Amino acid sequence: KKMSVVLAYLEELLLDLLCFLVGLPISIGFLITAVVSKKATLADLPSVFRAFHSVPLGLGDRVMTKVIGYTNPYGSSISPRVAVWNKRQVVVTMKDRPWLRNPFRCLHAVALTNLAEGASGLV
Repeated sequence: KKMSVVLAYLEELLLDLLCFLVGLPISIGFLITAVVSKKATLADLPSVFRAFHSVPLGLGDRVMTKVIGYTNPYGSSISPRVAVWNKRQVVVTMKDRPWLRNPFRCLHAVALTNLAEGASGLV
């Protein structure tokens, strides 16, 4: 059972890396288009998120999640996904993964704390 958890973790890491490498140039193109058309400014991070969010296949969301993860490396261990980010609210989600559970098979308190801290940092 532990081997299947390790394989699932490695599979997710490889998929994230592939999506990041493919999605980064596409997302930068969408961001440049949004900045040029005055729909986004680099000083307004929620507008940057909206530009990345418009990239097809969720690639922009993965890139934005990785960029946020670089600023909060400990919090990125839970692979949070920003679903909504505007001036009034932030919605951050995480998938239920076996490595985020404690020995009692419920979500680990530190994983939930990382999720809440990451969301509060975006407000």
